[in-house]
Amino acid sequence: MKNINEISLKILMEETNSSYWIIYQIMKEKTKDEAQLNIALMPFLSSVCDGWIMVFKLQNSDMALPEINNLPFEKYVRSIRVSYKLYSDKKVNKINKTVHKSGLERLRLLVTEYNIIQRIRIILWGQPDLGVYSFKGTPYGNTSQLSIYLDKLVDIESTSSLSEYHDSLGSVLMDYSSILSTFINSIVNDTFKDKVGLEKVGKFSSVEFQHKDYFYHDKKRKNILGGALPKDTQLFLFDIYCQNNFINNVMPLFYRSKLQTYLTSINSLILIQKKYKTLINNEQASSIEKLINEKKEYFTLENKLRNNVFHYCIEGIPVSVFKNPNCYFKELVEYSVGIEFKEFMRRIDNSLDEINRIFCKIIMWNDKQ
Repeated sequence: MKNINEISLKILMEETNSSYWIIYQIMKEKTKDEAQLNIALMPFLSSVCDGWIMVFKLQNSDMALPEINNLPFEKYVRSIRVSYKLYSDKKVNKINKTVHKSGLERLRLLVTEYNIIQRIRIILWGQPDLGVYSFKGTPYGNTSQLSIYLDKLVDIESTSSLSEYHDSLGSVLMDYSSILSTFINSIVNDTFKDKVGLEKVGKFSSVEFQHKDYFYHDKKRKNILGGALPKDTQLFLFDIYCQNNFINNVMPLFYRSKLQTYLTSINSLILIQKKYKTLINNEQASSIEKLINEKKEYFTLENKLRNNVFHYCIEGIPVSVFKNPNCYFKELVEYSVGIEFKEFMRRIDNSLDEINRIFCKIIMWNDKQ
């Protein structure tokens, strides 16, 4: 019988294999939105990579990964994970401050290299400052969300111009993506003799991707997120809405990533319930309460499911639970919640749909706008 570490490793290997095919598909399609897709994927692929870093450390093995700008690759992996964890933070003021500060810095950089005519145009017609990336009309990313993911990679505050920022970020992104892809590819090539899984990866066409700019900081021309909550809180919710769409509609990764986005979404609803209950209507408050209570039934302190979703070292599950090597993660979830896996994920999908509907109503967003 395998021990719990070997079972954890088997799950990590399967998700690494899925990551391999996702990277392959993006490179094969050569869509014009490849950069945005890569950035949106980073937290999840970095999570997989972080799992392997822990494995090699436990085995006292030297990974010998290259450095980026004289800093260990591992530091960049952890930095991206820390940035992603902002969406699970319990302090709404910290979230609002980070989102607001990031937005102002992006707006500052946008106009740094404008000539006099361009500056006059800004005075007359304003400067759009929030870009939204959509797939088949559904937003999957925006410049706020993606810049927060990358916050720890390049210090935007110390950057004096947009071209300097693009050069610095482009260099780091290229190096990081290259090392990340090479690392995942090497793991898959060393582990799987017969690589399978391409048929599970959705295909997409460049024409299905769109990009549109909106006015967010310009109070006079603001044409996005018109709800009653503070605007930075609404942008935070919009970031999570985009993230949910990315995982569920654009680039389905693995069940773990869907459960992670579900938990992040519920955390944001808890913040709304605690901080802004007077700014939402009774129907929204009732739906939020129901969703939070449902999550509490599934993810308890006793079953350790939340920890086992965000980390690859399985805790609190007897080894005897795991019988089918191809279904270890499913068996982990079924044991934790006492529900057949397919039914549980159907409920999670329904909850995510309801969460997205609540988000859209609160922030007054319509995918057709």
